[in-house]
Amino acid sequence: MKYLKNAFGMTLIEVLVAIALFSIAAIPLLGVFRESVITNADSKIRTKEATIAQSIAEDIKAGNIKNNNDLQKKIFPEIQEGYYLSVPENPQSIGNGLMKYKFQVNYQYKTNLVYTLYVVAPATNVTTYIPPTVNIPSGSTINYRDISNIFTVFAWGALAAILFLYPIVKLNLVSAFSIVFGTIVDAIDLWKIFQFPYILKDGYTLKTIADEISAKIGNINFPPALQWWDPNFDWRWLFDPTKWK
Repeated sequence: MKYLKNAFGMTLIEVLVAIALFSIAAIPLLGVFRESVITNADSKIRTKEATIAQSIAEDIKAGNIKNNNDLQKKIFPEIQEGYYLSVPENPQSIGNGLMKYKFQVNYQYKTNLVYTLYVVAPATNVTTYIPPTVNIPSGSTINYRDISNIFTVFAWGALAAILFLYPIVKLNLVSAFSIVFGTIVDAIDLWKIFQFPYILKDGYTLKTIADEISAKIGNINFPPALQWWDPNFDWRWLFDPTKWK
């Protein structure tokens, strides 16, 4: 029996095509990973909100907060982080020196996540309270589209090379794949292998990688269909020809 052997191994284009096929096949999983990332982020926000509300409740029980001025001083550090605590209605006296309080905490970058806590505690002079307007330190807000799992990044890279850089930017296919996946590989931290599929270097996201690719090619602008980091992105844009322009 004769075995056919290729002494030269796989060519670069074969490797790139294999990567592309694998990445595109992983696209159906993107929605699952995206929801997982968002759920995890939302859980952290809710935990922080609950901690703030319960901390205020404990301070009232301990007698550390007696009025709205004490309340403002107590929550100021959390306001600086973007969290807001309010007392939406006057506490109700229930007798025996006790009052029923209603606290609400929300995060300014995710206003639909509001944590509400009802607590019975000693009576105070706390009334309806809305936090004062403060200047939040400048910096990037949470972007739930900056997904950094490697499946998302590889799928995005394959689509960017095949459907944008090759036919529209007019790079040859080998160059398109080399630039895209060369940038992706450089962004991988092998020490994070046990955190798979979140193995990008610290500070790297899909948006970071796209910006580096853009700079290498000549500061190109990726079409809306490839701007997966956009908070308004809709996966249906992948099938809308107008979103590839």
